[in-house]
Amino acid sequence: MKDFESMGQRILTQRTKSGLTQFDVASRCGLYNKQIYEYEKGLFFPNSHTLRRLCIALECSADYLLGIKDEP
Repeated sequence: MKDFESMGQRILTQRTKSGLTQFDVASRCGLYNKQIYEYEKGLFFPNSHTLRRLCIALECSADYLLGIKDEP
């Protein structure tokens, strides 16, 4: 098992692997890019509805973002 990664770190990792900007992800989710920044920095956590939209935008599972699984 990998060392602990926060949800924000996983959002950032998946976003950069996908070649997306914070603005790209925000647009796909119907959010502001500031919100993506805040999630990545761990300042706030997405609610379940937003988590679902992030998973779709980043093409990964909620289990990955939540740290349950190590594979997106």
